[in-house]
Amino acid sequence: MNCAYNTEGCNISDFMQTYDPQFGLCYTFNYDE
Repeated sequence: MNCAYNTEGCNISDFMQTYDPQFGLCYTFNYDE
């Protein structure tokens, strides 16, 4: 799987995994930045 944002490469460490009771498993990009 490939990932890019504004032509910059990204990887799994750029995503924060969370669980929502209504939507289930979710991923947020650049959670800490």
